[in-house]
Amino acid sequence: MKEFRPVIRFAAASDTHIRDDTNTGAERIGKILRCAYEAADSDKHYDKLDAVIFAGDITDAGRASQYNTFYSAVKSSLRENTALLNIVAKSHDCNEMGKAALGFYKNLTGLDTDFDRVINGFHFIGISTCGEEGVYYNEAQREFLKKSLENASRENPEKPVFVFHHEHVKHTVYGSSEFDGWGNDHFSDILFQYPQIIDFSGHSHYPLNDPRSIWQGEITALGTGACFYAEFTFDGERKIRPEGCRDIAQFWLVEADENNSVRLRGIDALSGKTLKEYLIDDPCDRGSRRFTPAMQESRAKAPYFDEKAKPMLETVDGKIRVNVPPAHSADGEIIFAYRLTAFDKSGKAIENIKMINRYWLIEENKQIVFTLESADFYEITVTAENAYGHKSKPLKIIG
Repeated sequence: MKEFRPVIRFAAASDTHIRDDTNTGAERIGKILRCAYEAADSDKHYDKLDAVIFAGDITDAGRASQYNTFYSAVKSSLRENTALLNIVAKSHDCNEMGKAALGFYKNLTGLDTDFDRVINGFHFIGISTCGEEGVYYNEAQREFLKKSLENASRENPEKPVFVFHHEHVKHTVYGSSEFDGWGNDHFSDILFQYPQIIDFSGHSHYPLNDPRSIWQGEITALGTGACFYAEFTFDGERKIRPEGCRDIAQFWLVEADENNSVRLRGIDALSGKTLKEYLIDDPCDRGSRRFTPAMQESRAKAPYFDEKAKPMLETVDGKIRVNVPPAHSADGEIIFAYRLTAFDKSGKAIENIKMINRYWLIEENKQIVFTLESADFYEITVTAENAYGHKSKPLKIIG
């Protein structure tokens, strides 16, 4: 396999949610930059980190103190040759100051909140929320985006263009559906004219190493995960925040080579380990898309348990716990969830419990533990499933 040699490298993250009562967000910014620089320093062919961007909700309440903490955290870890490019979001970043947050951010950093920055010949286009109350994005911003993309395409229609905003493009990545509620379609009609776009967005907090967090269709879209807490939609329920959801600090390390191929590495900054890697050989060619929803699902395989695996029962504090060994992935993708069903002697399901796997961390669940509400059961089954709902063969135990 040919060695990948970058000619540009940047880090993309979002949702740091800097607060006044904890240093967690600031510390995670430092960890992200340390991980990114370690990757750069270890590359014998290209040892630069050219840019870092946080795609919105950089603060939790939009307070001046939180913006100051964010900027201080970035500057204390940022090297001189790395450009800072950030998005101010309507949701959290404008909570306290309203749209005045845009001007405050610009005065603090000296950076524009909407930008078309060219680095090493690649366009970085960012759109923050607009300065009008009650409006996400205005027509002037749409026109800015349109002209920026026209210029980039005119310069080189084969080169990828990197676009950043806070909310997902509706009906693309995990979290962007109408039901999920974390997407919008303010730019779809403009973006979808340019197949070379690689689009980064946050807002949903859905983990970036979920296979649904990459989407290819008219463009390539990536969800950036989060650096504050993880969130999920599962079984028709929104805003699920399972145990351990705050143990998250994810970012994309993005590189392009001289042939315009793009390598994407999703990294867990808490461990410094790579969670996910994609190679997009030709971002401009819609005919070669390998990560469309249909293709992703067609490759997906159900997880499996070891042949000798079985649930074990124990009583703790008067309650029955079911201990289950973790399942294995059959396709290299995440195991999304586990389900337990308890049946009575007639075969009627009397208890159903589901558990989202801690797949956003390098250290996933080493033991799956369910606690039953009732001891009045005859049989228990446990299944594991992937992101597309493909279930393993069940483990069974007679009570």
